Amino acid sequence: DVAIADELILLDGEEPIYEEIHLDDDTAPGALRFRISPMSFFQTNTLATEKLYGAIRDWVKDIAPKNLYDLYGGAGGIAFSCADLVDHIWSVETVLPASEDGRINATNNNIDNVTFITDKVKNYLKWRIEGTGLAENNAVVLDPPRAGLHPKALRRLTELAPKHVLYVSCNPKILARELEALTEHYELKSLKGFDLFPHTRHVEVVAELVWKG
Repeated sequence: DVAIADELILLDGEEPIYEEIHLDDDTAPGALRFRISPMSFFQTNTLATEKLYGAIRDWVKDIAPKNLYDLYGGAGGIAFSCADLVDHIWSVETVLPASEDGRINATNNNIDNVTFITDKVKNYLKWRIEGTGLAENNAVVLDPPRAGLHPKALRRLTELAPKHVLYVSCNPKILARELEALTEHYELKSLKGFDLFPHTRHVEVVAELVWKG
């Protein structure tokens, strides 16, 4: 599920690569530029990613939270696509190079309301439970790796009970399994597919969930 190298050797060119995304939204702040280091994360299909992030942005505009939790946030792609719509975003990512890229990208894009936290999501949610919980008027975006949510992360998320959750999945089989647990507490409002992997059987799926209570 994760590519890990013991050693990286630069053969030619710069160590990071750079990518831009352009959201099809007149209210968006303009092009977003991303620094992506070798052990960081970014979607591989940029044009389809613009559609995916645009849909996430539309969801945030629709529910209008003040605070957004971007869990498994990578280098900030989702967070930056929505940063101008909320007061604050907490982006939680276990891979340190991705968090470091995110902080650099925030500066390069003049974004100052995203906090990058390098930690496992299950640990971060435990810390939130033991503390003051989630900030008021919040929403949560989940974009886990192919293995899906850790069981403790899933359980702690439902314990924190955010009203609005958007689950972005690159593994629909895992999503289907986890929806069985999530729909005990949440109503599935919509399910959409995005073809980030053309000419393959794979598809990215976005599930919109609303708390039943």
